[in-house]
Amino acid sequence: MVRCIALFLLLTGLTIGALFPTPVTKFKIDGVLKCRIPGLWCHYVTLYEIDDVTKNDLIDFHGVRCTRQATFGYKLEGVQYGDELGDDFYEITMYARHNCSERSQIKEITYIPEAVPLNTTDAEFHWNVDVSGTGTTVDTYYFF
Repeated sequence: MVRCIALFLLLTGLTIGALFPTPVTKFKIDGVLKCRIPGLWCHYVTLYEIDDVTKNDLIDFHGVRCTRQATFGYKLEGVQYGDELGDDFYEITMYARHNCSERSQIKEITYIPEAVPLNTTDAEFHWNVDVSGTGTTVDTYYFF
């Protein structure tokens, strides 16, 4: 029975938030990315709410930004109106893709803060990270 309801919600595009309203949760994450490799370097930062069954929710992003400075401050913010059926927590993940590496390879690093209860109204995180040469090699800055 639960699977039938979940399938119905998935097919009709309804979410648990539409059926059982929860408070709006405002998310904010800020910090500084640091690159110790001299020269021009670029990065692309995204903030998602991760879902198991449905497509992950993009909360905020900033497009590719480049600088010759060693540090670059960022700030991402957005809202969520509930989560998937049966999920009591938001699973937040931030991805930073950058080319602060040997031969300017694009790398991805991930930050996963603690899960946030659905009844939270404001969730703030801070992540300062030295990206120099760190991460998994990826083909592009973009996620799509």
